[in-house]
Amino acid sequence: MLSHIFITFIDHQSIQQIITQDGVSKEKECVTKLLSLLLEFGKIPIEVFTDNFYQLFQFGYGCSTSHCDTNILAILKYLEKNNVSSKYPFAYGKYVEEVKNMKNVAMYNEVCIKILEELSPTLLNNLIENFPIRDNEKVRHHDTENPTVSSEEMDPEYVLSFLYHIVNKGEVQVRMLLSHPISRVLLLSLSCHDNLTRYIGYMCIEKIYYLILEERFKEKQMCSYLFNMLKNSIQSEYARLPHLFHVLFGENTS
Repeated sequence: MLSHIFITFIDHQSIQQIITQDGVSKEKECVTKLLSLLLEFGKIPIEVFTDNFYQLFQFGYGCSTSHCDTNILAILKYLEKNNVSSKYPFAYGKYVEEVKNMKNVAMYNEVCIKILEELSPTLLNNLIENFPIRDNEKVRHHDTENPTVSSEEMDPEYVLSFLYHIVNKGEVQVRMLLSHPISRVLLLSLSCHDNLTRYIGYMCIEKIYYLILEERFKEKQMCSYLFNMLKNSIQSEYARLPHLFHVLFGENTS
């Protein structure tokens, strides 16, 4: 009975419009919170979900730290845990429409480069300024009078996972990558107290170092020296480096 009500609810055009609208709103926060709680407490059987449901929430995701995006990310993770996912997990918002009918993985890689180029410098810079170094810091800054208004920071979990995806594919121009604000997020991740965050960061560092060696560009020697120095300075596996070091290092990469 509840499954039928849920499907009727989520299939309603006005509900889908709320979920997929740009930005944040009280309506979107309430709807996504309700859905995430229903899933969290096992009130909806996973059998009712299809790939179309996943795409719906992908379309509504904005990869920020707002309550709306946090709720949607929880839903997406729950679906992935139960084998409901997309072949193109890093597409969000308007990019979902571009990859919806793709059958060529190479085209998806092109879209990922486009996503990288169009990531908001403002959102990334806000993340850099408020990067969560400690485990209990979640970069969740909201207006106290209106909880749906976020400080517009990009979600570090999305940024680092997305970065690893594109460097792992090796189809991004490393010079462009190093001049992008995302490189500073990478450096800051190595100072984080969270082990998984540092692990992803070091994996990215390793991949970028070899991309530097393979590509020809003016600053190649200096960049390869800096990344090699960074790699060789690690005394233990995935060691946490001083925050101040990465603040200064990050300033020099911008």
